[in-house]
Amino acid sequence: MEQKKSTLLTQATLATAYARMGMEANMVMGMRLMGMAGLWAMPSSEIARMIDEKQKAFGDSAMAATRSALAGGSPEAVARAALGPIGRETKANVKRLTKSSTAKPRAK
Repeated sequence: MEQKKSTLLTQATLATAYARMGMEANMVMGMRLMGMAGLWAMPSSEIARMIDEKQKAFGDSAMAATRSALAGGSPEAVARAALGPIGRETKANVKRLTKSSTAKPRAK
């Protein structure tokens, strides 16, 4: 299989996607920590959810990267495949947790 040549643009878009995922993960961590402190509206199930979701996202990420590598994907394709499941999870978490911020923080 012929591999696509890496360009500065493909590297930059991949770096941007990883940076977005990192910023979203940081936002989610901050909101969850504020929720645990009672400063952010958060369902009580959120603590268990944050543990469970990581196992699935990282497992799916490893499988996607492995499939891409075994199919002869370029390093960028493998990295993009690895990012997919984790990036989708961080994006969904930011969207869900920011919606819950309009509710009142839970009472201590």
